[in-house]
Amino acid sequence: MKKVDKHTKYCPRCGTPNDIKNRYCIKCGYDFYENKKKKLKLKQVLLIILSLLLMWIITRILVNKPIIPEILQSLFPKLNSPNLTVFQNLTKNKSLNMKFLNLSR
Repeated sequence: MKKVDKHTKYCPRCGTPNDIKNRYCIKCGYDFYENKKKKLKLKQVLLIILSLLLMWIITRILVNKPIIPEILQSLFPKLNSPNLTVFQNLTKNKSLNMKFLNLSR
């Protein structure tokens, strides 16, 4: 088992101990910082995709449109699940939405 030292980091490629300040592994030349950038970019892309998806869903609900357009539902029949249909019907019904939004008793 490797001894954990706050001034040492281990290369994920070859396992060689390196000074924490090193950018490259002293044995194999692995770039410690480039891989951090790649992980960050992946996280940013996933966050953007999830944000766009959430905005799409909220917008479709606010304008009383089905979350999944009818064209996609006809192309992919499995999208017509009973739970999704009930949810879409709830969001289409304005009076039902108003009951949920009405906070007065």
